[in-house]
Amino acid sequence: MQRSGSIKNTVKVLVSFVKFYEMEKKMEKLMFPKTKKIGFTLIELLVVIAIISLLVSILLPSLKKAQDLAKQVTCQSNMRNFGLGTCMYANDYDGIFPYFMHDSRPPYDYGTLWLNTLAGYTGMTEGKDDLTNLTSPQRQCPGDENVWIAVNYGAWLNDKAPFVYKVDIRGNNWPGVQIESIKQPTEWVAFMDSHGNHYVNTPAQWLLDGDFDGDGSVDSNISTLNGWIGEYNGAAAKVHNNGMNVTMCDGRSQWLSFDEWQDPDMPLFIDK
Repeated sequence: MQRSGSIKNTVKVLVSFVKFYEMEKKMEKLMFPKTKKIGFTLIELLVVIAIISLLVSILLPSLKKAQDLAKQVTCQSNMRNFGLGTCMYANDYDGIFPYFMHDSRPPYDYGTLWLNTLAGYTGMTEGKDDLTNLTSPQRQCPGDENVWIAVNYGAWLNDKAPFVYKVDIRGNNWPGVQIESIKQPTEWVAFMDSHGNHYVNTPAQWLLDGDFDGDGSVDSNISTLNGWIGEYNGAAAKVHNNGMNVTMCDGRSQWLSFDEWQDPDMPLFIDK
């Protein structure tokens, strides 16, 4: 509405300049019928400036939108690489999805963290047993330097997230997610945009029961909202055109709207 009002005001000013210019030309012909015109008059310059201002006010928002869309597409392409890398990993390891990390108990073996497990398949630094790949440029979103590609994390083996621990806090071993056992690989989120983290607490397990935006609709889990993970369970749920990019278990990437993130049925976060 503000942009529309600004354009209308600019048009009104332009019309006024044109009318004034026409009046000035008539007066000039009456008062100086034989005078040879040299250069531009002040009114002519003002008209040109008004036209340029009008064009800028119309074009700049469109250029910004096109730039944002280009960044969104680039981010989506980067995320697709992680999806394809995961599929290649599973092909090399008997069809098993990469673990989030092997053991959930300290001391943590970061060499088995998904970032390092998938390093050779995604262009990140190989052979690391630390958190070096947290800041790998392959994970960084071109649209926001504080947004990174993260996994859909679900702690233990279930139908709520593909990235889980191999060993739980009680020392129980889990077999890992088999690609062939996934019911809806084209509809189950594996990766998504995150604010500064390498995982998002899946809303299928950490249910959305808190209202971060204050708009009357739940959008975050209260425990994660009050903890260090923050809003939207750690997801950058509005980074791209009021949505975010995600990658499915089959390697396909797409844009996910904020409304879809808030969907209580969670069709993209439960494999059913």
